[in-house]
Amino acid sequence: MLNQKEGESHALRLGKLFGNLLSLEMIARMALATTDAKVSFLKGPQLPQLKKGQRVEVNPLTDGKGLMGVLKQYNHQVSAAHRIDAERVVELRDALAHGRMFGFGPKGSHLRLLKFDKKSDKQGKVLVTMAIDMTEGWFNDGIRFLDGEIEKVTELLNYQKRPLQGGRESLKSGL
Repeated sequence: MLNQKEGESHALRLGKLFGNLLSLEMIARMALATTDAKVSFLKGPQLPQLKKGQRVEVNPLTDGKGLMGVLKQYNHQVSAAHRIDAERVVELRDALAHGRMFGFGPKGSHLRLLKFDKKSDKQGKVLVTMAIDMTEGWFNDGIRFLDGEIEKVTELLNYQKRPLQGGRESLKSGL
């Protein structure tokens, strides 16, 4: 079993990956919204203030496209330098969203993420489509990858990084 320090480190890295995935999708939607004539950030309800049951116009911020659809549309509209590796992003998101995590090794010394095909074969067996050892290096690689993909979009939008408390950086609009 993971000790408390390893468990906390795992949880923090997992949270960072999920946070980066959510941020990347939202910032890609924002980039699409800047080219959509129907979107005005100054008119209509502000999205964070919406209440359940309200209706709003469909636009890149509110449409029902999934992550792959958003990233493909984004990539279609930007230069090669700003394109996102959509396949890798979605593969990582799918692994985290649909994978199953198991303790592995001596006394569960590390965690393994497995993903299985949705359908079984005629013999009642299912294909393992992903097997990832969730090591510190794997987490760090994923975090660095997503940070780089987010950077491409923030550069496109002319966002500036400004320091927050504790020396961390946040994205603030330079528009």
